[in-house]
Amino acid sequence: AVTVCDDRGRILLTNRACDELFGYAPGELAGRHVRVLNAYDDARAAVLLEELRAHAARGERWVGELVNVRRDGSRFTTRAVAAPAEIHGERWWVLTRTD
Repeated sequence: AVTVCDDRGRILLTNRACDELFGYAPGELAGRHVRVLNAYDDARAAVLLEELRAHAARGERWVGELVNVRRDGSRFTTRAVAAPAEIHGERWWVLTRTD
Protein backbone atom coordinates (compact mmCIF):
# COMPACT_ATOMS: atom_id res chain seq x y z
CA ALA A 1 0.00 0.00 0.00
CA VAL A 2 1.40 3.42 -0.96
CA THR A 3 0.42 6.81 0.46
CA VAL A 4 1.93 10.17 -0.57
CA CYS A 5 1.51 13.03 1.92
CA ASP A 6 2.65 16.63 2.21
CA ASP A 7 4.77 17.71 5.19
CA ARG A 8 1.64 18.62 7.18
CA GLY A 9 0.34 15.06 6.87
CA ARG A 10 -2.35 15.74 4.27
CA ILE A 11 -2.80 12.79 1.92
CA LEU A 12 -2.15 13.75 -1.69
CA LEU A 13 -2.68 10.34 -3.28
CA THR A 14 -2.96 6.65 -2.57
CA ASN A 15 -2.68 3.59 -4.74
CA ARG A 16 -5.43 1.01 -5.20
CA ALA A 17 -3.78 -1.41 -2.76
CA CYS A 18 -3.90 1.27 -0.03
CA ASP A 19 -7.55 2.09 -0.70
CA GLU A 20 -8.50 -1.60 -0.60
CA LEU A 21 -6.40 -2.39 2.48
CA PHE A 22 -8.00 0.43 4.47
CA GLY A 23 -11.51 0.05 3.04
CA TYR A 24 -11.84 3.35 1.16
CA ALA A 25 -13.02 4.13 -2.36
CA PRO A 26 -10.38 5.30 -4.86
CA GLY A 27 -9.55 8.97 -4.23
CA GLU A 28 -11.58 9.15 -1.02
CA LEU A 29 -8.52 9.66 1.20
CA ALA A 30 -7.14 12.60 -0.82
CA GLY A 31 -7.09 15.76 1.27
CA ARG A 32 -7.59 13.95 4.58
CA HIS A 33 -4.93 13.80 7.28
CA VAL A 34 -2.87 10.63 7.36
CA ARG A 35 -3.89 10.17 11.01
CA VAL A 36 -7.18 8.65 9.80
CA LEU A 37 -5.09 5.59 8.91
CA ASN A 38 -3.29 5.09 12.21
CA ALA A 39 -4.49 3.90 15.60
CA TYR A 40 -2.35 6.22 17.75
CA ASP A 41 -3.39 8.85 20.25
CA ASP A 42 -2.12 12.43 19.84
CA ALA A 43 0.95 11.91 22.04
CA ARG A 44 2.18 8.81 20.20
CA ALA A 45 1.42 10.40 16.82
CA ALA A 46 3.54 13.44 17.79
CA VAL A 47 6.46 11.21 18.81
CA LEU A 48 6.21 9.28 15.55
CA LEU A 49 6.17 12.52 13.55
CA GLU A 50 9.32 13.71 15.33
CA GLU A 51 11.01 10.38 14.53
CA LEU A 52 10.13 10.78 10.85
CA ARG A 53 11.43 14.36 10.75
CA ALA A 54 14.66 13.40 12.53
CA HIS A 55 15.31 10.69 9.97
CA ALA A 56 14.53 13.11 7.12
CA ALA A 57 16.96 15.70 8.56
CA ARG A 58 19.68 13.04 8.33
CA GLY A 59 18.64 12.13 4.80
CA GLU A 60 17.35 8.75 5.94
CA ARG A 61 14.13 6.86 5.54
CA TRP A 62 12.19 5.60 8.55
CA VAL A 63 11.49 1.86 8.83
CA GLY A 64 9.26 0.26 11.45
CA GLU A 65 5.89 -1.15 12.34
CA LEU A 66 2.65 0.82 12.45
CA VAL A 67 -0.67 0.03 14.06
CA ASN A 68 -3.28 0.99 11.48
CA VAL A 69 -7.03 1.38 11.52
CA ARG A 70 -9.39 0.56 8.66
CA ARG A 71 -12.46 2.57 7.80
CA ASP A 72 -14.58 0.00 9.68
CA GLY A 73 -12.48 0.52 12.84
CA SER A 74 -10.60 -2.78 12.73
CA ARG A 75 -6.91 -2.58 13.57
CA PHE A 76 -3.94 -4.29 11.99
CA THR A 77 -0.15 -3.96 12.00
CA THR A 78 2.04 -3.30 8.98
CA ARG A 79 5.72 -3.05 8.24
CA ALA A 80 6.23 0.49 6.97
CA VAL A 81 8.87 2.57 5.22
CA ALA A 82 8.55 6.37 5.12
CA ALA A 83 10.87 8.22 2.78
CA PRO A 84 11.07 12.00 2.42
CA ALA A 85 11.16 13.55 -1.03
CA GLU A 86 11.79 17.21 -1.76
CA ILE A 87 9.91 18.51 -4.78
CA HIS A 88 10.05 22.19 -5.75
CA GLY A 89 11.34 23.09 -2.29
CA GLU A 90 8.57 21.26 -0.44
CA ARG A 91 8.91 18.03 1.53
CA TRP A 92 6.58 15.20 0.64
CA TRP A 93 6.45 11.75 2.22
CA VAL A 94 6.14 8.46 0.43
CA LEU A 95 4.90 5.79 2.81
CA THR A 96 4.70 2.13 1.90
CA ARG A 97 3.01 -0.45 4.10
CA THR A 98 3.18 -4.23 3.86
CA ASP A 99 0.66 -6.27 5.81
